[in-house]
Amino acid sequence: MSSDGRDGEHRAQIRQCAIERLKAEIEVTAQRKETIKKDFRERLEKRETRAVPEPVPVVARPGDRHDSRLQGRPHSEDARCDCGPD
Repeated sequence: MSSDGRDGEHRAQIRQCAIERLKAEIEVTAQRKETIKKDFRERLEKRETRAVPEPVPVVARPGDRHDSRLQGRPHSEDARCDCGPD
């Protein structure tokens, strides 16, 4: 029976360590989230040259999404220029 008592203590210790680690990870994640929100708000204010209200949702601008899809794709004009005789 003494091993059962030690197993229970060991499990409680492991549980407590896991809880403390998760609390620390949650705190770090919350800090990172706030930093991202602050950075996004500052960039948005610079881009739009106006004051942005404090609770601004972090979203992709439609133009940014379009630009990211085009990035890396060769344009047909560029491809024709590269293939022409020199």
